[in-house]
Amino acid sequence: MNAHSRPLPLIVVFTRWPEPGAAKTRLAEGSSPEFAAGLYRCMVEMIVQELRPGAGRDFRLCVYASPPERVEETGLWLFGGQLPRGVEIAAQPAGTLAERLDHISRQAHAQGTPSVIFVGTDTIDLLRWDIMQALQALKRSPAVLGPAEDGGFWLLGMAFPDGTYPEGLFHEVTYSVAETTGQMEAALKRHGFSPIAPMPTRRDIDFVADIVAQPPWAKAELARRARAAGLSLPQLAET
Repeated sequence: MNAHSRPLPLIVVFTRWPEPGAAKTRLAEGSSPEFAAGLYRCMVEMIVQELRPGAGRDFRLCVYASPPERVEETGLWLFGGQLPRGVEIAAQPAGTLAERLDHISRQAHAQGTPSVIFVGTDTIDLLRWDIMQALQALKRSPAVLGPAEDGGFWLLGMAFPDGTYPEGLFHEVTYSVAETTGQMEAALKRHGFSPIAPMPTRRDIDFVADIVAQPPWAKAELARRARAAGLSLPQLAET
């Protein structure tokens, strides 16, 4: 097998259809279901459009959509129905977050994928540069982890240099709590994914206060997109 035939690293983005009342429910508590869903749509578009140019060249990009019946509509929304080179779209696997992470990682491992990186859609200052830095780190370390201020993580990456798969790793972590990052670090180390390359700490957008706390450039871009989508923006008055 030559270098050009090897699978590219896989970047996974989890998305949810921007349905009022179902998307960004915590953000909706301080605004409205319609505002939260509309802003989430803008957030997803920012991240996918930032990563899209590297797909097919530096990595494969797979958008895992939820709910499953919205996969086709998600493709139309984000890509106009014509997937760019190196981009895939699929339904999120059923089950808990641990089960979804395990299913996708196991599948990537079985396909000979050298590394997999998971990112969400709550961290709008994610750049393609971050992904390239994480991929470089995975050439030196078996894992990379980007902590979020709330105790979770905005990026998780793993390499499989020795061909083994970490059975049970994702099920040893409690998600969406203040201890999530610490538990993930401990689980990675128990399964031999050490040293763990660190990424900068970022702030997710879960609540209204998180919007105005974003870096100025990211907040300004989110505001621009939101205004173009016709959203009322009292939460972004400081931009």
